[in-house]
Amino acid sequence: DETIKATIDKSVISFGIFPLNFHIKKVIDLNFGFEISQLLYEKFSGTYSGWSMGGTPYTNQYFNYDLNEKYNKLSSRTYFGLCANISYDFYLSKSIVISPKYSCYLGLSKEFTDSPEIYTKSIRHYLLIGIKKKFNKQYKKAN
Repeated sequence: DETIKATIDKSVISFGIFPLNFHIKKVIDLNFGFEISQLLYEKFSGTYSGWSMGGTPYTNQYFNYDLNEKYNKLSSRTYFGLCANISYDFYLSKSIVISPKYSCYLGLSKEFTDSPEIYTKSIRHYLLIGIKKKFNKQYKKAN
């Protein structure tokens, strides 16, 4: 039996492409696509403990160590996953729109690499709010 207790603080930068876009009644937007992210910063603390099983009960040993002493990093450098968004547009005027948005990310790549035998993928939920300004350009025909 092994136990990992960790606190991880990290920052990533992400780039998403959403090739599937649907508009319902001009106010609801649905977007489906994928996202790739790069790790910018990571700080972690915690412990890894458990029993090392030997051939006989006398060779079983309990171990417990600090994660910072054994690992330089835990998180993967890059991440890849699927993403879905739904938003609702509230028109304040013809050109100003407020859009609350729910976004869900399903990781397809491993979240941790150098960590002790952890195979973890992530699911992330975001509640966002956006402000849009629509620009209407009018072009004059040349005579």
